[in-house]
Amino acid sequence: MRRAGNRRGDRLELLIERKNPQRDVIGTVLVRAEQERDPYLGYALHPDHWGQGYASEAAKALVETVFLLTDAQRLAATVQVGNQASCHVLEKLGFALQGERTHFSALRNAAQRLADYGLTRTAYHARFGGA
Repeated sequence: MRRAGNRRGDRLELLIERKNPQRDVIGTVLVRAEQERDPYLGYALHPDHWGQGYASEAAKALVETVFLLTDAQRLAATVQVGNQASCHVLEKLGFALQGERTHFSALRNAAQRLADYGLTRTAYHARFGGA
């Protein structure tokens, strides 16, 4: 599925590897085109690697790539309410909280509270430089 989406151009999903001789895969980062919505940024790391800056580094690289190589004016991201680490990753990149909502997760078979974030090209470049 990852390779097919990457080939079609409706998503770019990459593995996050540690910079060691084994090239250990520790997570994934993606940007996905959303029909009639802003492109969506997502990331996930194995819990053994939380709090070490990997998510921030990978997400920043992908945000830079999107704003450099596409004409997207805005990116969206969603986190579970209460996931302060993920909120911090997004906020360091300049994402702003847009609101909260309840969503039914079929995977968890339960409702969950989600926080929606957004980042504009202008806000990102104001924070980190660039055109």
